Amino acid sequence: MTARVGMAGVQVKEYLERQWHKILANRVSVQDFVFAKEVRLGTYSPKAAVVPPAAIVAAKAMATDPRAEPRFAERVPYVVVYGEPGMLRYSNCLLPCQ
Repeated sequence: MTARVGMAGVQVKEYLERQWHKILANRVSVQDFVFAKEVRLGTYSPKAAVVPPAAIVAAKAMATDPRAEPRFAERVPYVVVYGEPGMLRYSNCLLPCQ
């Protein structure tokens, strides 16, 4: 049983190494790293502990340009970038063009 698990672990490691080589060689589309989620502004509770990342990105875009407000249930693209240790992942979301 452990031999099968060990072999599967090796295959996963090899797959991940191939994918990282593709990324480092710029052979992967940037679109592969972009998330796009529906945003329903106005429906999120102000008492909510966490607002969806797409809503945060939409709010940031609207702060710089009021015309950037997404329509109800429109998909808003975003990427998650590296931040300081201990930061919430939601605070590290940006528009793909940023």
